[in-house]
Amino acid sequence: MNALMKTHKHETSKHVPRYKRKKKYLPKLGSKAWDFVIFPIKRLKIQEMKHKDKFVAGIIASLHIGALFAPFTYTFQSFQLFLIFYLISGLGVTLSYHRQLTHKSFTTSKCLEYFFALCGVLAIEGNPIEWVSAHRHHHNQCDKELDPHSPMDGFFWCHMGWMFDSEMTIILKDTSNARDLKSQSFYRFIKKNYINTIILQILFFYGFFGISGLVWGFFLRVVFVWHITWAVNSLSHIWGFQSFETKDISMNNWLVALLGFGEGWHNNHHAFEESAAHGLEWWQFDPTWYIIWILKKLKLASNVRIPNEKRLSTKRIT
Repeated sequence: MNALMKTHKHETSKHVPRYKRKKKYLPKLGSKAWDFVIFPIKRLKIQEMKHKDKFVAGIIASLHIGALFAPFTYTFQSFQLFLIFYLISGLGVTLSYHRQLTHKSFTTSKCLEYFFALCGVLAIEGNPIEWVSAHRHHHNQCDKELDPHSPMDGFFWCHMGWMFDSEMTIILKDTSNARDLKSQSFYRFIKKNYINTIILQILFFYGFFGISGLVWGFFLRVVFVWHITWAVNSLSHIWGFQSFETKDISMNNWLVALLGFGEGWHNNHHAFEESAAHGLEWWQFDPTWYIIWILKKLKLASNVRIPNEKRLSTKRIT
């Protein structure tokens, strides 16, 4: 990691470190759990982007443009399609990519694990290897200079800007922290054929449901799931409340939790990263945990990790 940090400093020398950037303050919404001081990274102009960054930006922009046609292509069937695949792909990210693959909060048979991962692939948030690696880097470097998406670098940056500037996220080139996935041919195959999964989705929705199904089941649904996921990185690190002591600015945000299948209880998650449940109070809505609980009762999930009350009390803010 020392070598990586040196490379990071060398390759991002044109970028100003936080202590040299202009300080800004975010509006105080909800509980003031931190001082709301940020140090925004200057947004790159298109001509300054690397080819890979332009490609990623192009895909994201294209899907957003496609989503704009939703009001003109609405049908009740297309709305149902949106809801069904929002649930499938959204839970694929939270259940598989996040809680099972990244944090190993529970285990299942390989057949079930791979099925859940394929559900996550439908969200078009990257292949499992790179997604898991990036999220592990986020936890390991949370809110430090090497954190790939910290709100300390600005709201836009942590929400989506970090995906367009690979020079500032040089740490993401190191996927050695995801060797467990890289050792499996299934995940290597998905990474190699990731673009094909996008093409197959387009062909599926257009071929079976026409232009309305393509717009609602693919464009609008993917964009919606994207922003809910990105809101975990942005809103749930800025606005809300803290229940547990952590060394970062993670927050519990009820709105993100409601739309993001329980992921918005983010302060809980950062306090107990390995926990299969993010909603640690009875009233904290966490459908991803409910599914894991059902899987456990059906003996389809094992090694389900939950912090006991003694461990909770050691970090609880009183």
